[in-house]
Amino acid sequence: MSQSEIQRQAMQERMNRFFLSLTFKLSLAIFMIASVLLSGLGIYYIQKLAHGQHQMARSFAIGFLLSILLITTVSALLVWLLTVPRLRNTLDALKAVEQGDLSVRIPRAKSLDELGVLARGVNHMIGELERRSAEQANMQTELKVAKNAAEKANRTKSEFLANMSHEIRTPMNGVLGMAQVLEDTPLTGEQREYIDTISASAENLLKIINNILDLSRIEMGKFELNNDAVNLGKMFGELQALFTPSANAKGLELQIDCPADLPVIRTDDGTLRQILINLLGNAIKFTPQGQVRLAVQCLEKTGNECTLGFRVRDTGIGIAKEAQETIFHEFTQADGTHTRTYGGTGLGLAISQKLVERLGGRLDVSSEPGQGAEFFFNATVNMEVNRRPAGTAAPESGAEERFDLSVLLAEDNQLNQRVVVKMLEKMGCHVDVAENGREALAKLKLTAPVEDRPRYDIIFMDIQMPVMDGLKATGMIRAQEGEGCRTPIIAITAHAMKGDREKFIEQGMDGYLSKPVRREELRAAIKQYC
Repeated sequence: MSQSEIQRQAMQERMNRFFLSLTFKLSLAIFMIASVLLSGLGIYYIQKLAHGQHQMARSFAIGFLLSILLITTVSALLVWLLTVPRLRNTLDALKAVEQGDLSVRIPRAKSLDELGVLARGVNHMIGELERRSAEQANMQTELKVAKNAAEKANRTKSEFLANMSHEIRTPMNGVLGMAQVLEDTPLTGEQREYIDTISASAENLLKIINNILDLSRIEMGKFELNNDAVNLGKMFGELQALFTPSANAKGLELQIDCPADLPVIRTDDGTLRQILINLLGNAIKFTPQGQVRLAVQCLEKTGNECTLGFRVRDTGIGIAKEAQETIFHEFTQADGTHTRTYGGTGLGLAISQKLVERLGGRLDVSSEPGQGAEFFFNATVNMEVNRRPAGTAAPESGAEERFDLSVLLAEDNQLNQRVVVKMLEKMGCHVDVAENGREALAKLKLTAPVEDRPRYDIIFMDIQMPVMDGLKATGMIRAQEGEGCRTPIIAITAHAMKGDREKFIEQGMDGYLSKPVRREELRAAIKQYC
């Protein structure tokens, strides 16, 4: 505030005090003069009344009453002029604020009387409301910008996960597919053991990929559990076969304890397996010597439900108390320094914790530095009524069934071509291969008369291909094929994010197989659509 403004306000306050004082003094003087005059008149007319002059007394009474009425009227008018307009201004300002107008202010709010104090207080309140409203508007704008940025980041993450899923699944299809093809060739016992290990490792790697995608789905609230029949004896045997080589390489004793009388349960097989893989992998990783033990026991049975307790115990380096509070956070390790001995992303325990919570439990840890660590959780699951004995598997019905079918495969990756062709040929199918969607259209000859077109019993169509992708090719096939000539088209793709299946079927495809493609899935698709 400038010096002149300060001086002007000071002058205004002095003037207000002067006029207030002058008004008070004039009112007091008028009151005193009126009192003297009225007193004199009263004395005069009382004397007249005492001498029997009643007319004069009556005139005095009327004059006195008229004087009182006049003074009361003037006083009321003066009070109205001094207060009512100012109170009305205050009331109008408050009504405007109630309707959302924060630009209104009470005029002439600088007087020092009570109404002036009230007016200044109301103006200050309106100013504060206007300031806070502006801050709230700015905050809402910032929140909107932040929300848009977060949504963009989330879309970018989803696109990244989809692309990574596609790029990883494509070579995984070659690994798993060739392993399955090798299983059908003459093998020695040792070779078959190697193939089984390759297949199991590839399957577990695929489950890890799936569960990393599931972490994103959990965060978005879109994670859904499957209800699989799980044979814990078989699962624990596979885990022992998977981790025995790494344990032996470090000279560790790997103990797997699974009671033979455990029932077959219904839960999400992949989720439970991924939790145990993460915990066993960490236990072996952080144990330089001694043993690692995985155990499960039935804690309680109620009706058709069974509460199972899972424990993974090691004799490794242990975890400090302060670190136990953070190891379940994403991308966090007990030792986060640049000189840490053990690498890794710090994502395994975070994923495991979220997956255990999805199963209805909680993952906890008990540990002391240098004394090893024990991770444990409980899960309540349903028991399978018609269960098979532990360690047995259902017979593969129709494993040797052969199909005399003509198949068109649209796939640009040569390794994947070889895998799928080999699988289909071993089923008795005759396979033609197209490198992209345009080649697939050329082989179908959809522009030729119906009787001159080659007849394919089923088409397996990759989605992401050069020149023309699978979705566009499918749309053109559906647009050009005649009535009663619909050929089943099965998407065979590495796109495995939530919603992909529905999107492909919506655009004209009949079925969906995600890579890596398994022999049993191909056989099931052929039996379903041919």
